[in-house]
Amino acid sequence: MEKRVTVTQGGIDQELSVEEALQLRTFQDALAGNRGARRDVLKMIAKREQAMEDRGLRGLRGLRAQRAMPSIPRKISPDPRNADAAMCLLGIAAPNKSREEHDPDAILLEPWAVQAALRRRRGGNALTTRDVSEIKCCTRAPETLRWPRRTVT
Repeated sequence: MEKRVTVTQGGIDQELSVEEALQLRTFQDALAGNRGARRDVLKMIAKREQAMEDRGLRGLRGLRAQRAMPSIPRKISPDPRNADAAMCLLGIAAPNKSREEHDPDAILLEPWAVQAALRRRRGGNALTTRDVSEIKCCTRAPETLRWPRRTVT
């Protein structure tokens, strides 16, 4: 374990001990989604925390207990219509001209956005007639939509 190896990472050569190289590989595997590697990394963290506590040093848990995180004020609009304005700006929706005199804030989804959402449906149950009617009511040009298989329009 005391041997030194050269590891190339990001085009940069580094001299590491075998143990450090194995730890690096374990971290990379954990980041890639390997469950066993994640478990090993969590064990390494717990072992380090315990060693720091044994030496009287503050680990992550001690630092969290020592200082509370400062509060960050959030400014959230209570009006849900701000999302409608953002969708109009992005071209995802447009004002509903037919409902303007009854509801000036009414919007309709653009067909391309609805089509993209329909394409993202993976498996699952077929759309019900109620689902189809709601989608048609909320879409600017519902006649242009291509419906998934097993959909009764």
